[in-house]
Amino acid sequence: MHVYTEPYAGTAPIVQLIQSARKEVNLEVYFLSDRKILNALKAANERGVKVRIILEKKPYKMPAWKISREMREAQATGAAVQWAPYRFTSHGSYWAFDHALCHL
Repeated sequence: MHVYTEPYAGTAPIVQLIQSARKEVNLEVYFLSDRKILNALKAANERGVKVRIILEKKPYKMPAWKISREMREAQATGAAVQWAPYRFTSHGSYWAFDHALCHL
């Protein structure tokens, strides 16, 4: 098992996990804007990996235009994207890869 501390480990560990996924990638994140991660999610979708994303609808003090752009960019990956229900507001980041690996 590997432990990576964000943000110090950078995006490479997450991108590698996305690239190694064969069946599905499921994630819930507070805000998704990293271009390398978005590109990896798009590539995963294009190779037949089922990608599902849940985004925080109202990140604290985040301008509406930024939230709208985040949704558009997430949808452009081809993933199934939805807003998290308000009752599940969290600042966590949860990733599941092929039902086996998680990133918290």
